[in-house]
Amino acid sequence: MKYPKIISLIFLMLMAACDREDESSNISPVDSVILISAIETSAPKEIILNCRTKKEYQCYNYKIVTSKRTGQKSVEINFESIKGERLCATALGPATAMINLGEFAIGEYSLSLNVMESQNEGRLIITPTEIKFEFDNQNGIEILTPIVQR
Repeated sequence: MKYPKIISLIFLMLMAACDREDESSNISPVDSVILISAIETSAPKEIILNCRTKKEYQCYNYKIVTSKRTGQKSVEINFESIKGERLCATALGPATAMINLGEFAIGEYSLSLNVMESQNEGRLIITPTEIKFEFDNQNGIEILTPIVQR
């Protein structure tokens, strides 16, 4: 009955190797294009931006640090930095963020998506049948779902 003990020992060693303490700096500038896709939740009808970097990092649990400012007819999102967690989940992967834009009435809104020094001014258009993201230029971002069906 030596084999179950050996298999258990190997399994424990593999599990311990998956996580490690990250001794490097925990915050760094955004050095990648941000890929953005959108979804709408069922109830309440909130718009969620799923964001990830095009670049893959050494730990798949890195996060994109963001800030959000909202006005009556405007939303501004700033992608500020990449933050590593103290415990590194050792596997390659993008840094990620989920941003809840909230609920919107039917209409047109100003939307700013800013990555470091790159400012992207566009429009968020809400109709009864779809959500549209319209940007003339995309600097440092890539909108993967410019139209979301409702």
